[in-house]
Amino acid sequence: MNDFDTILNRRNTNSIKWKGLSSDDAVAMCLADMEYSVAPAISSALAARIAHDIYGYTGHSDTFLDTIAAWTARQYGLKINKSMISMNQGVVTSLCTIIRALSQPGDKVIIQPPVYRPFFTVVEDNQRVVVENTLLLADGKYSMDFDSLAQQAKDAKLLILCNPHNPVGRVWTADELIQLGNICLENGVIVISDDIHADFTWNHPYTPFASLNDDFAQNSITCFSPSKTFNIAGLNISYEIIQNPVFREKIRRENTGAGNTHQNLFANIALEQAYTNCDDWLENLLKYLDTSRTIMRDFFADKDGINLIEPEGSYLAWLDCRQLGKTSEELSATLLRDAHVRLTSGTVFGKTGEGFLRMNYATSHAVLSDCLGRIGKVLV
Repeated sequence: MNDFDTILNRRNTNSIKWKGLSSDDAVAMCLADMEYSVAPAISSALAARIAHDIYGYTGHSDTFLDTIAAWTARQYGLKINKSMISMNQGVVTSLCTIIRALSQPGDKVIIQPPVYRPFFTVVEDNQRVVVENTLLLADGKYSMDFDSLAQQAKDAKLLILCNPHNPVGRVWTADELIQLGNICLENGVIVISDDIHADFTWNHPYTPFASLNDDFAQNSITCFSPSKTFNIAGLNISYEIIQNPVFREKIRRENTGAGNTHQNLFANIALEQAYTNCDDWLENLLKYLDTSRTIMRDFFADKDGINLIEPEGSYLAWLDCRQLGKTSEELSATLLRDAHVRLTSGTVFGKTGEGFLRMNYATSHAVLSDCLGRIGKVLV
């Protein structure tokens, strides 16, 4: 048994994912954090810092930004210098900061649903206008609607890209990103790329939008975080890569104006450990999750009524249940009541998620197999 097989009890820890489950055997497979212990190097470093007993105002180490720059170059082929890095408290906070810095109330912001719910709220709650460039689904695979995008970009200010895409699991190819990038350049639309799932790709290489050419790099901001990869979302840390100096100064002023100038001291320690001492742990995690994909693929292969949109990236599975003839809310409620399994309703990701469910499969193989069996008994 390895660490990823260990089943941890997260009840009574104020976990958002597990909160409110009434039955003792209910399992949460919804919110996008993993059911695995963090890498030992992270735990050890945090424990050592906690033992100091003083948690006053603390900056990051002298090597902190160099560590991030080395990681983006080694892991993603995105070569930057540390002056291009802007720290934040989470990718959603990064998105809000960028939207406020680079647009005005009433400006149009393009998103590509079905997509991560905060993409809607960060636009609407900042008094901008959501423009939906809906993804196209054919033969079990999603693609971008470039014809519609070319029209929508004519009067938009920003586009929020999700790469790899949550929830549909696409890892956008270089050709797709180039087509999107050219449309945005031609129309003066700035690209904000949320790449929080970049470390999880399956047989499809991840390409940072900003790495494709200098024009794209100067017309975009890329948002990263170690939170998904190393299961430290509760520590609240993210960073933006901003190669355009004009954008960088506007975002700096927005952060300063909001008083957003410090990071959590434990988050800083965790990031630096993650990016320097956890390569073996991450390699083993990816192997484990790849086996989980095989378990899912084999299970759904002969299940009439549910089609697995096989993820190219992330640890999230997008299940097409439209043949069952029920709404997403009905399906998720039925599973929670009768199977004691909590999945996410597809409508959380926009109206085009109707008839779909999202399942977080980053759990032990034993729990995954058990929950798949429960789902099969209740829905098919």
